[in-house]
Order: sequence, then structure tokens, then C-alpha cells
Amino acid sequence: MLRRIALCAAIALFPLAAPAQQDDKGYLATLLEENLSGAGRTVTIDGFSGALSSRAAIQRLTIADGQGVWLTLNGISLDWSRSALLSGEVSVNELTADEIIVARKPIVPEDTPTPEAGGFSLPELPVSITIGKLAAGRITLGPDILGEDFSATLSASVVLAAGEGVVDARLTRIDDGPAAEIALKGSYANDSRQLVLDLSASEGQGGIAARMIGIPGTPATDLAVQGSGPIDDFSAQLRLATDGQDRLAGTVAVKADSFAVDVSGDVAPLFLPDYAEFFGQQVALKATGQQTPAGGLSLTNLDLSARSLSLQGAVDLAPDGLPTRLDVTGQIAAPDGSRVLLPTSDRIEIDRADLSLAFDSTT
Repeated sequence: MLRRIALCAAIALFPLAAPAQQDDKGYLATLLEENLSGAGRTVTIDGFSGALSSRAAIQRLTIADGQGVWLTLNGISLDWSRSALLSGEVSVNELTADEIIVARKPIVPEDTPTPEAGGFSLPELPVSITIGKLAAGRITLGPDILGEDFSATLSASVVLAAGEGVVDARLTRIDDGPAAEIALKGSYANDSRQLVLDLSASEGQGGIAARMIGIPGTPATDLAVQGSGPIDDFSAQLRLATDGQDRLAGTVAVKADSFAVDVSGDVAPLFLPDYAEFFGQQVALKATGQQTPAGGLSLTNLDLSARSLSLQGAVDLAPDGLPTRLDVTGQIAAPDGSRVLLPTSDRIEIDRADLSLAFDSTT
């Protein structure tokens, strides 16, 4: 934190220490590189100009790890008020980049400490930050990030002051892939712990989300999540649609140490056509549980129902997804008494099944 304060002060007071306009790279760019670099991270700045004015520019900024450069920013422009920094405010009219290239995922050093879990809070900075316009003309993600090349534009505004934050951002895909857009509006305050979230995401047919989830035919998808309330008892409304038809809707609630899910809808089109009859036109899931300290999942109350399926009980999953405890009862049967095709690759049909599953990995 002291380094950040010193860096802000140096930027604001730099004109007082410079008897005349000089090569910006010789002082301020070097100062930025030294303060932004760290263990396993090397920051390089080229073409830094305008440090003595209210509009600064950087031709190129790169961040590298042990395998080389993984992040490149080209054509950075900063339009800001240096005098406002002396009164405890970073006031930025515009912070833009012509191009941001994320070639791959960065390498995380093995000795990087894992932060202990704790309550969420925004950082209490020594200055308030207001960015009227945060934008990138083109953001390019390498195939290592999402499984395919991806390019988009970003426009946003950000405010962070006195433990309160507000963000309004929009990401729009601009390459030859399916149309996609993500919009986020949100706010949070440390004192009241009130969170407001409004997220919407949409992709055309053949989009990344449908491919990664494995939805047959990779239809166009629309996701909306909206909610407001204290972060320790937060509830959000969720809606998922494909090809313009609502598929899943309900509530997801998160408390300090647990969560609850209550969603339902016609999700049969999200599975292979052969299995649509098994799930029917209404699938409902109610579950309560919590994440374990080791990173697993404990469902203390599970209730899943579909046309040919009814399950109730409790399930504990290890971090790798394998069950460590099962206590589930249920039934597989068609309402009309016909044979049931199970949703497996073996095309197994049964007349009926009454289930009672019990397992404890410790015994």
C-alpha cells in the first residue's frame, strides 16, 4: 500500500521535480515498471509521453512471466486531472487502449500463497477513483483462454471511493464468430454490505457458452441474473433461454456460509433428442448446501424431479467431483407406465426402478 501511495504522489509531484521537459521513459516509465512488476511478473513500458500534461500516452505495455509475454496493451491513452490527486481523488476522463491482447493464461508461481477465505469487501484505497470512460477498441483472447480465438470491444465506467464501488460495463464480440454481448451493471458498499447486480449475456448459435456446456446443436443462448440485497443474504433471479425460448428460471440465494437453489423449466431441448422424453417439459431442482473448506460441495437437501425421475436426499462431493457421501432415495418410472429410456450412452430401457443409494467414503 505504501508503494502505491508513493507512486501516486510521485506522478502528481513529478512536474515540481523536473526543471524542464525531459524524456518521460527515463523517470516515470521506469518508476511505473518497477512498481507494477513483481514475483513472476515483468512489466515493460515503451513510448511513454505526456507525463507533464493532463493527457499521457503509452505506445505499448507488456506483462511477461517465465514463458514470455502473455498480455500486451497497445495505444494506451490517459486523460486525467493530476491536480485532483493532491486532494485525494484520481479523476480520469478517459482511459482507453487501441488493442489488448491476452495471448494465453499467465503462469502462476508455485510458491504463490493462497489467500485465506474471508468476507468480501472492496479495497479501501488512499484516494478515490473515478473513470468516466474505460474502453478498448479491440480485446483479443488467444485460443488458450476460451478454446477458440475471440475478439471484442469494451466500454465501461468505474467509480471506487470510500469503500463503495459502481461499475457499468459492456463487452461486444466483433470477430467472425457468433454475435455475443455481455452487459454488467452493479454496485457494492462495504458499510451497508448492499450488493446490486444486473448481468445479461447473449450469444448467437454456435456460441462459446453452448459449446462449453455441451448443449446439442449449440443454440443461441440468453442468460440474465438480477438481484439486490445484503451480500450475506443475497438472492438473485436467474433466467436462461435458448433460441428465444425460456428454458430455466428461478432463484439462487447465497448466505454467509450456505446457498439455496430453486429453479425449474423445460430443459429437455438442452439434452439429446432421445432423452427429451425422460426429462419431460418440466424439470425442477431445489437444493440447499454449502462449499466445504477443502473446496468440495455439500448438498444437505436435494430434491430433483422430472417426467420420469424423482430424487431426494443429500450428497457430498469432493473437490474433484467424486461423491464422498450419498444418502439418496428416488424413483424412475414413466407416468403412463411405458418403458423408460435412461439418459445414458448405452441406450438402456427399464420398466421401473426404486432407488436407495447410500455411500460413505470413510467406511
